[in-house]
Amino acid sequence: MLCQKEQYVWMDHLQHTILNLDLAKELEIGLYNFREEHGAQTSQNARIVFWTRTWVLQILRIHGRFKEFIARIRLQIQVLVDFLFFYVKYADFYNWNKVFVRYCDGGAFTGDVEYVDHVTNLHFRGARIFEAVMEDLLAKGLKNAKNAILAGSSAGGYPTMLYCDHFRSLLPNTPRVKCLVDSGYFIHVKNPMQASGFEKIYNSLLTLHGSTKALPKSCTSKMNPPLCFFPENMQQHIKTPLFIAMSAFDYYQIKTTIDPNADRCVENRTCTECQNKAFRGN
Repeated sequence: MLCQKEQYVWMDHLQHTILNLDLAKELEIGLYNFREEHGAQTSQNARIVFWTRTWVLQILRIHGRFKEFIARIRLQIQVLVDFLFFYVKYADFYNWNKVFVRYCDGGAFTGDVEYVDHVTNLHFRGARIFEAVMEDLLAKGLKNAKNAILAGSSAGGYPTMLYCDHFRSLLPNTPRVKCLVDSGYFIHVKNPMQASGFEKIYNSLLTLHGSTKALPKSCTSKMNPPLCFFPENMQQHIKTPLFIAMSAFDYYQIKTTIDPNADRCVENRTCTECQNKAFRGN
């Protein structure tokens, strides 16, 4: 799904660039935000982040639900401002070039279908958005980087793993390339009833977004494609250094596998002993 064409003005006293990609009929627009740091050392370091909030699993023909999804995209604005402009001096990566890839497709950047919904005019071509962003960044100097990190949060963690080695291959002259998954390592639990939550999500992604062709063949050749969305089934094939940060009690994992309302008690710290036992698998 493609973002609507919008221009954002960000804090004019800070240097920044906002780039619109126009790839004719294949990709109307893919938005990312870029802050370039200057200096002999800083210009050779790049950090690229996928930020996502949810998956789109069906056509949102009900106008209110479509507006809700667009509102979620716009909630990223504050995160973007923090990410690009409020790094404390001397903190990690504070003087690196930073790229914030806007979440436009609703399918973890895996979609690639010709189908366009005739009611909403939605496109599901996230894989093309990834390739377009990389092509544009390489042309603007990413190919000269000495250090590069591809990172992703939540649903953005999956494309970080999926494209990690591909990202490495795009930078043959970069000495250090690494990937970071933050809160995106969702496990396939053994209990069939509890496992059905994520299985339904991933089946819907494959149906709507046509994601199968983006999944690693090393995985899909051995098991059903929806199972290849679980990191445990594809991480062993990743050769590029990969770092994973995940809470043992991730609220989205708990919400999807144990109790749809469990995230409330986790966030409010009001979980009962019975709920805590369920979270631990007791």
